[in-house]
Formats: sequence, structure tokens, C-alpha cells
Amino acid sequence: MNRARLVCGALGIFAAGPEFEQSSFGGSATGAWSCGPSARVNYGGVGGNVTWHEDDRGPSPDDKRGFAIVGGASAEGHTYHRVNDTQYTLPSPSILFGAHAKLGWDWRYFGFGAGALTWDGYKNAGHPHPTWRVIPEAHVRFGPRDSIWGGLGVGSYNVPTMQRPGGYLTIGARGWKTVEAEARFGAHAAFFGSDDAAARFDFSLSDAVTPIVRMGAGLAISQGRDGDADPEAQLFVRFAP
Repeated sequence: MNRARLVCGALGIFAAGPEFEQSSFGGSATGAWSCGPSARVNYGGVGGNVTWHEDDRGPSPDDKRGFAIVGGASAEGHTYHRVNDTQYTLPSPSILFGAHAKLGWDWRYFGFGAGALTWDGYKNAGHPHPTWRVIPEAHVRFGPRDSIWGGLGVGSYNVPTMQRPGGYLTIGARGWKTVEAEARFGAHAAFFGSDDAAARFDFSLSDAVTPIVRMGAGLAISQGRDGDADPEAQLFVRFAP
């Protein structure tokens, strides 16, 4: 009897069901390795996140509450090109990966999560293989997700930033019933695997095309070499059965 209750209780924790997000993105960025060459990287990738919430019985479909688990991964292709004459060797075209996992809790007006993020990159242009890194990841949210909210975080906040984590500020709003806008600004890891940080601004707009499907697009601008503004385009779909 006790074992049956334990199983039923465990299943009940995730009565809300999972929410899936798939993202595709691409862009071009400039930068330099420490004591190494300057280069431009053209990149494109895909990835996704899965979120489980304990309860979805809030006043709106996006007001999910209780214990939460988040996990995701990304794969990103890079090609490198010199921006000036140099004797340094650039990395070969490569596919780099990132992954993260967080545990958290959500109430209507406040939420938080914490976990870890890992990703690989070339710390030096001459390294034959990318190097893996692991950092802690956390976020806090203030305000209801079906109205106006804000937050702070470190790590990644979407699929593209699994390869370029950082510290960021979030502000979001819901209007016209289902249209959602979200903006973030922060300092994030440079695109070349170095320890340098660069400013990044990210804006996305999405709408619920059906009761369980939300589609959106985003644009990010990162600080590049010599203060260049490096663009990134994003497309994403969220599915919450």
C-alpha cells in the first residue's frame, strides 16, 4: 500500500505534463582569442528545452506553479574566417554542444531555479579540440507570466545562449490576450571560447497559434570586434500538450 502511494504521488508531481521548446538560430560574429588571431565566425544551430511543472491550475495556461524541472541541449555549427592577415591557424569547421539542467519552484508572483550548464569551445585558436566547461546556472522571476514580469539570471536563458552564457536582466509582457514580448540585456561569453565577456541584447516576440502551440521569432545583437554589432536571428516553437 505504501509503495503504491509513493508511485502515485511521484506521478502526481508532474500532473501538468511537459512543455517542449524547439529553437533554430544563426548569425555571424567577430572577435579575437587572447594572444591569438582575430576572426569572424558564421554559426547556426538547433536545440530544445523540456520543462515539467508540478501544477498548471493557475488562472491562465502560462501560470504554472510548484516544483519545476528544466533540461535542454544545443548543437551549433561554426566556420571560422580571418579578418586580417595572420600567421595563426584557425580551428577547422566544427560542431559545438551545450546542455543544462535546473530545479526550481514557481509561484504566481515569484519563481526561481538553479542548476548547472556545460558547453564546449576553443579557448585557443591553435587547440586541436574544443574544451568543455561547467558553470552554475540560476534565475529569479518577479511578476506573473500572464501580465508583466522581470528577472535576473546567470547562465543561459534560451537555446542560443547555451554556447554563450552570462549574466542578464529580463523584462517581459503579455498583451492582446496571447502576444508575448520579452527583452534581455547582459554580459555574455565571447563567441570564441575565451574568458572575455561581451554585451548582448535579445528581443523576442511570440503568439499562441493554438491553445497548445506558441510560435515566435527573435533578434539578438552582440558586441563584436572593435565594437561591431553582430546580429543573430532566432525562430522557436513551444508545445504544451
